Amino acid sequence: MKLAFSLAALALGIVVAPAHAQNGNSPCAPREKMISLLSSKYSEAHTASGLANSSSLVEIWRSEDSATWTILLTRTNGISCIIASGQSWQDIETELAAAES
Repeated sequence: MKLAFSLAALALGIVVAPAHAQNGNSPCAPREKMISLLSSKYSEAHTASGLANSSSLVEIWRSEDSATWTILLTRTNGISCIIASGQSWQDIETELAAAES
């Protein structure tokens, strides 16, 4: 199942990140500050990640009760930007994930 999340994050990161970078609407900060915010304010934990390219890591953070979720893009300079966030995260079992089990 982790592979399915990583693939989804990878695809979303490649498609969404450039749009946010162009319009400047992404909240960005050093990764340590972003992680602190996601952990303390939203009770989110790191649940999946994948490399978007050689200079970007995409991570999915979500609360245990799935009330909130965040997709975070971190560059090699240590700056992380929120590229998407929302509520009511749902894990979906895929054929690929079932085959890995």
